Amino acid sequence: KQVVLDWVGSNAFIPSNKKLLRQIGDTNTILLSESISQFRRWEQQGKLQQDGSFYWTQMDCEIETGYSRSTQTRAFKDMEKRGLLKTKSRKTIMNGQEKSIRFILLNFAKIAELMFSDDKHIISSIKEKYEKLKKQNQESRTKTKEITTLKPRPYLHS
Repeated sequence: KQVVLDWVGSNAFIPSNKKLLRQIGDTNTILLSESISQFRRWEQQGKLQQDGSFYWTQMDCEIETGYSRSTQTRAFKDMEKRGLLKTKSRKTIMNGQEKSIRFILLNFAKIAELMFSDDKHIISSIKEKYEKLKKQNQESRTKTKEITTLKPRPYLHS
């Protein structure tokens, strides 16, 4: 029991805000949450850039989140359009090799605004969708019953 509890410790998870999940989707929420964790790590180490940005390589991001390069690119572009962050690629020398590194600058005010905004309309939309599906399923079951009762049953001859 203890091995499982330790293995699935807090470092093994990416926290997700449910409101953000509803508003920006699971991929964006997970990448944003992990970006915030990366920011915290760089800040604690005193290694943020002067503008408050930090770097997070695509490889490290995929290791941490499981998201491919193309998924990361799409999600970060979407979050940029929403004003939640900015990304910039810079050439840098790492281990004697020139690499293109993605720097991320989080817009904490915009993230907080989104987290604390009213999302009742989204919840209502989800509820309406399920009510509609429930109604369609009931209508489908009713039609199936009607068709079944209208069909003559074949007699079995012995």
